[in-house]
Amino acid sequence: ASLEEIRAEIEKQIDRFPALSELSLMQRNVVISQLLEEYSRLCSMELCENTLIDAVIFSKKTRADAFGIHMSCALALPEKIAVSPVIAFYLRDSSVFANLLDNAIEGSLLMPPEKRMILVSAAVKADCLIVTVANHKPASLHVRTEGMASSKGEGHGLGLGILRQIAERYDGSFSCEDSGERVEFSIMLPLLESRTER
Repeated sequence: ASLEEIRAEIEKQIDRFPALSELSLMQRNVVISQLLEEYSRLCSMELCENTLIDAVIFSKKTRADAFGIHMSCALALPEKIAVSPVIAFYLRDSSVFANLLDNAIEGSLLMPPEKRMILVSAAVKADCLIVTVANHKPASLHVRTEGMASSKGEGHGLGLGILRQIAERYDGSFSCEDSGERVEFSIMLPLLESRTER
């Protein structure tokens, strides 16, 4: 939809909101202009050239923003990444990015607002995808990536162990550095067909 069409729709819907319906025409136009500016900013925000990964990270960034968590992204990913069919499945399924970012958001929510920050980096180097996610967490929370039982109920909270298994199965690596109030996860997955499944 064009900005003109969106503006027209907002003008039609504005009377449904009592606080907005009481505004003068000039005040309404200011509010509509602010909404359209924010819409344009969000639509033009591209975190990386790969549209699938961009969409997943944008979704998680939007969720983090809603909780007052600042997410800083350094993503050097090309539009097309040549990957084996198996690795393509894990990227398309969003397992790698979704699991890491969901855990980072949950850990950050346990911190005071001023310490809620997530750092995300991803790049393709030497035919490998390397993803690193770091965040603050309570020092009393000890992160385990193997043999975990979820505190969230069956079927939840096992993402880190699954990421370790994926990395090991496809000749990659997975690491966790827990330094008290900060934790950093890194996963490296080979992208080439020549790598074999264990």
